[in-house]
Amino acid sequence: MSLLFMFNQRPPYHLDLLNAAGQFLKDNHPAEALITAHMACEICAEQVMTEAFHARGAADLAKLVMGGAGGSNLANDKVRELYTTLTGDEIQHRPFWATFKGPAQFAIPPCIAVGK
Repeated sequence: MSLLFMFNQRPPYHLDLLNAAGQFLKDNHPAEALITAHMACEICAEQVMTEAFHARGAADLAKLVMGGAGGSNLANDKVRELYTTLTGDEIQHRPFWATFKGPAQFAIPPCIAVGK
């Protein structure tokens, strides 16, 4: 699987969200920045896992398996295990992991997630 191929095929929405999160932070809106940055991470994780399913010839299973894992939040152990299995990326061993996982463990209320 090539991440370059994946990001050339799909709009990089996560980058737009990360830019928006940066602007929220500059404008002194840290809560909005955190929520937006984590949404960007979830979108990117979902895109990477979906592409990994495609690369394995199991595209038809992507939605079913990812839905059963509980979404795309890598702080969720089931999601992270699925991500690691599909990609080989043991993200939990990266230097930023502890900083990322802390805030990501708190669920974003569904009303925020769907924009209500």
